[in-house]
Amino acid sequence: MLCSAAGASVTPYIYGGDDAEEGVWPWMALLAVVDPASPPGGRSIRVFRCGGILINEDYVLTAAHCLFNTDENPPLQAQDIRIAYDRVDAPDSLSGYQTFAAEIIIHPDYDEYSKNDLSDDIALLRLHDAATTLTVFPGLADQSTITTLETLTESERDDIATALGWGQTEDGQVASTLQQVSLDYILRWQCNQAWGGTHISEKMVCAAETDPPETATDGQDTCFGDSGGPLLIDTDTEAPISIGITSFGTAECGNPNPPGVYTNVAYYRDWIDAILSGKMPAPTPDEPNDAPASEPETETGATGTGSSSGFSIGWLLLAWPLLWARLWPRLYGPDQGPDVSHAAPSGRPGNPPTRRRRSADRRKPDC
Repeated sequence: MLCSAAGASVTPYIYGGDDAEEGVWPWMALLAVVDPASPPGGRSIRVFRCGGILINEDYVLTAAHCLFNTDENPPLQAQDIRIAYDRVDAPDSLSGYQTFAAEIIIHPDYDEYSKNDLSDDIALLRLHDAATTLTVFPGLADQSTITTLETLTESERDDIATALGWGQTEDGQVASTLQQVSLDYILRWQCNQAWGGTHISEKMVCAAETDPPETATDGQDTCFGDSGGPLLIDTDTEAPISIGITSFGTAECGNPNPPGVYTNVAYYRDWIDAILSGKMPAPTPDEPNDAPASEPETETGATGTGSSSGFSIGWLLLAWPLLWARLWPRLYGPDQGPDVSHAAPSGRPGNPPTRRRRSADRRKPDC
């Protein structure tokens, strides 16, 4: 039986969300991705944040776009990714993360720079230290789950999914406490219609809150910094199952039209299972050091001012021209602006600008 992962007694919660309770989502992971260009051993360290879930004691499932920066110099190393779990408060320093990654496994079909294809946004992280304190992990949806969701009535799909994250809330700040929000599952054909020229394939699922409560004046949604986090449903089992991974949405968090888009976990079950069973060769990992390269006292931005999120508004303002220069060709092509041949659902001309939801560039940003 499919039902809301948050449970009927929990207020729908992220954008328009509420604090999660301690111990409810112990396998929810917070990833701090350390910019490799940061000075080693110093306090001025730049950090991007994403979400993820532990699917067993050795692996975290997350979004590929949170980890993809092989064009950078130096490239991202596994030990640059710190991982915290079994807590609702975000660590206020890198030393507060329990472990770091030993291996990065990005789906082989993922293309960070594709102009027209935002699919295959999925990755696994192998932990350097196993999460042996956890005994229960979320399940992963199979295709029958998605087929069932696609046949439910509108009322049956209402608030059936729950998204989690430490991303940006409606006050414009990244959350220091894990947020949860209940969302409606949106049928794929409806999502395709809403997104216009951005093709929503079977590799994706969609969710939005089409009728938020009066208290959620800015809507309910995932936002910057929630990338990689789960979209969950309950099946009357010990733990919910993940049907999606927060991937992309429009720059206007909280707007249900078009809906947020999530990587369809069921589509990639064979790939995930093959890696977990050792049947598929993963890329040869870089040998991690015995410890991460640096342990600054606090996560900070380029200005050296610390915060619980590791996010520097000053650094983002400086970096935005570069981020936009990289996103523009991906979204619109090198020689043109938005496609005005389709009317956006909101009434604005052209397709809705697409953003990933990481915290530094609004894929669903994470810094």
